Amino acid sequence: MIKKKFVAMSVAIALGGVGLGSGLASASRDPHATNAPSKPSSARVTTIPKIKTGGKMAAIYSPFNGFIAKKNVAAVSSPFPGLYCFKPTSAIRSFDKRIVSVQVEWDHSVGFDLAAFWSQTAYECPAGYPVGIRTYKSAIASQQVAFSFVVQ
Repeated sequence: MIKKKFVAMSVAIALGGVGLGSGLASASRDPHATNAPSKPSSARVTTIPKIKTGGKMAAIYSPFNGFIAKKNVAAVSSPFPGLYCFKPTSAIRSFDKRIVSVQVEWDHSVGFDLAAFWSQTAYECPAGYPVGIRTYKSAIASQQVAFSFVVQ
């Protein structure tokens, strides 16, 4: 009788452990993983959150959703694939001697081997858009790279 209970408990623990392991594998938070659960749909937010930073200008930008958050950004233009040009609000008068740091924002991007760079001259950006950001996927200009930047 004791052996039967022991065997039954061992089988239940083994089956439960297998189920637990497969549940943990499928609960990956990596949106790029093949087994990631689909994200729930969300309605567009009508107001864009402000970024709390010591920088003069900042944004988190997704080519699919637009601004996720921003500070002192009036508009964005994308004249070519992989080129984003940002127009500041009137709060910033000069970009001389300013540093811009840029990072790829993984959760809102698609693919691997992603890069985002600041273009100091904002080459190919329209007049009045002094901050140029270039995005690449596998060394090719791409519209599938989300990023954030801060102007110090």
